[in-house]
Amino acid sequence: MEYVRFLIVAILGLGLDIGASWILAHSFGVILWQAAGIGFVFAAVFNYMLHELWTFRDGARELSAVRSVRYLAVLVMTFFTRLAVVAGLDVIFPALPAIIVLLFGAGVSFLVSFAASKRWVFRTIKAWESQR
Repeated sequence: MEYVRFLIVAILGLGLDIGASWILAHSFGVILWQAAGIGFVFAAVFNYMLHELWTFRDGARELSAVRSVRYLAVLVMTFFTRLAVVAGLDVIFPALPAIIVLLFGAGVSFLVSFAASKRWVFRTIKAWESQR
């Protein structure tokens, strides 16, 4: 069920992310990879709060400084993965529509984010203790 909740939050965050990126690039002339970065940050804050309070219900269900720092580390990794995918596709396939490039970058970052969030950030105390 966590995967379904993660997916719901990711879809909502993706709407915020892609929407903000699209508006910044097409209405304000921000370079596409920069717009993707800004949209990513907006969605990241939104997603952390929902994941912490709703997605991973086995946890404490409260905002946590430790988990937020871990989530920030995952975001940095995911962020640079996203930018590399978007910039790479934009350079290699310049004729590809921007929305396709943005969605592909979001898809790759979704997979990275879920794996790292599930296994490291929002891991339950029981799971941490079983590894000791």
